[in-house]
Amino acid sequence: MILGVFLTLMTLGAALLIAWPFLHSGVSGASRRDQELAIYKDQLAEVDRDRERGLIGEDDAKAARAEISRRIISIDEVDTVNTASGRRAPTLAVIAGIFVPVLALAAYLYQGKPTLQQTPQLALDQKRGKSSVNHDAKIHDLTEAVHQDPKNIENWAALGDALKSIKRYQQAAVAYTQAMNLAPENAEYASRNGEAIVFAANGQVTPSAEAAFREATRRDPEDPRAMYYLGLADQQGGRLREALNRWLILEARSQSDAPWLSFLIIQIDRISKEIGLTSDEIASLREKVQSGGIAVPRGPTREQMRAAQSMSPEDREEMIRGMVDRLANRLEENPGDVAGWKRLARARMVLGQKEAYRDALGKVADLRPKDIEAQLAYANAIVNAAAPAAPLANVLKPVVNRILARDDRHPRGLWLSGQLALSAGDVKTARRQWSRLMKSVDPNSMEYVKLKKKIDALPGD
Repeated sequence: MILGVFLTLMTLGAALLIAWPFLHSGVSGASRRDQELAIYKDQLAEVDRDRERGLIGEDDAKAARAEISRRIISIDEVDTVNTASGRRAPTLAVIAGIFVPVLALAAYLYQGKPTLQQTPQLALDQKRGKSSVNHDAKIHDLTEAVHQDPKNIENWAALGDALKSIKRYQQAAVAYTQAMNLAPENAEYASRNGEAIVFAANGQVTPSAEAAFREATRRDPEDPRAMYYLGLADQQGGRLREALNRWLILEARSQSDAPWLSFLIIQIDRISKEIGLTSDEIASLREKVQSGGIAVPRGPTREQMRAAQSMSPEDREEMIRGMVDRLANRLEENPGDVAGWKRLARARMVLGQKEAYRDALGKVADLRPKDIEAQLAYANAIVNAAAPAAPLANVLKPVVNRILARDDRHPRGLWLSGQLALSAGDVKTARRQWSRLMKSVDPNSMEYVKLKKKIDALPGD
């Protein structure tokens, strides 16, 4: 046994010493795969631009998107072939190192036990190897199938499932997107698409993932996957109450044997403790959910959207204003509804009401004083509402201070801080803040040049 371990270590060490200079002569295929993926993404964007300009029809655009999507999914297959051909470079290392393993094998045959049955772990590894081959073959077949028939929804969904099972999440999202577009009423394909995007982003609910989940809830307001991840998006955005409400509603709608229920209860317990709720308060919230006292905000139905599109511009605007006013009145009665204030802010922005938009974001900023994104949105709204005049310093400065309290190197915070200081005649502070800002700006960018000119133009302290 000891001799076997010694010979194995000696074999590995000798082979590594011989092969090391040769094995580092290749080029990694990861960068090439990333470059190809970026090219195909640009091509998808170009198709959308051509469609918007009317250069191609909708059918041609769909066909082009399907073909580009198939190529994106095929990247890893091509990369595997390229990698195999690239392995010929270290052939000399293999030949040079082969004699040492042969000698070790001879010693093993003499001293060891070649008839010993393989261990369960080795058998498991071999089984996994066969499973990987099966997955590759399945993905290859499905890729060919969607190439032959790009309108086959089941094949796109199956391809997404197969890619997701081997953690090729970005490509799985592409496949699910195709299924989602081909089945405009199916909520599950939309939520699968969002989930694949979340997995690709290491658990973060990105804006594109959130859009997919919201589309899923538009198709089916009770889609459990979408409801969970929208709650996760609320949690990651610091909207803990909204996340808790959404998960409590999902819990109430779930069957007792739902596979996600046990995990969901753990998440509810965890976020409740983070908020600081007692067990009695949680029990009270559950009762409100059961009685319908807490509801998930829902968007307009498809019929309502069609009806709005058939209205004249004047009638449509009047309808929107009525909806916005009703939301504003409701928020006066429930001023702690952060999600409601955000919806009101978006509506005010669409209507072009800059001051009202600013005030709505101010409510959000007050309710979320530690949320840097909420403070940043409010600060920008203050500046835009006052333009072309300078914003009131006593309104803007507290918001900028909140931003810098959370991140003293935040670029927008430093810029606004310098502007406020300069307006107050404090040139020294303005110079210091903008000099700190320069450290985070690309020296080769126009922003750097403009900022440097701004600093150089400052009067003497």
